Amino acid sequence: MSSYPPVGEIFELTLTKDQCDGMKMVRNLVRDPKYWRYNGQKLTAGSTAKFKLVKSGFCDNFQEAADRLKEHGEIPAGQWLQAFKAAYPEPDGSYPVGVADCSWEGPGLGAFARFPYLSSDGVMGFIWPGSRLGEYWRWLVLCK
Repeated sequence: MSSYPPVGEIFELTLTKDQCDGMKMVRNLVRDPKYWRYNGQKLTAGSTAKFKLVKSGFCDNFQEAADRLKEHGEIPAGQWLQAFKAAYPEPDGSYPVGVADCSWEGPGLGAFARFPYLSSDGVMGFIWPGSRLGEYWRWLVLCK
């Protein structure tokens, strides 16, 4: 598959062993993971689930976006974004794709929560939920 699924279309993802570990994800994406922590759930390799991409529309803040996403499904563990990237390796060049799971804490003055995202050119990283998140962001949600 070469392009991302359209918003609202249901698709299936399966986690591999390498995609389950939240700290391994940090080590793969961050130059110096020494001061990072993962506070999320442990996942099982071979887990398969149905997802869709949704848009939250304009929101005043991250929490409002996360609340709106729950209308469409459950917010998955952020590691599922790795399974998404593996299933759809060619970015569509459109807007970012995020997972509203702030289970990572990155360095800074105090620990800052972060969530994983794919930029429009397919580069994966972590972003602070206080960053400006436009209405065109797409979010990965577990189907109800």
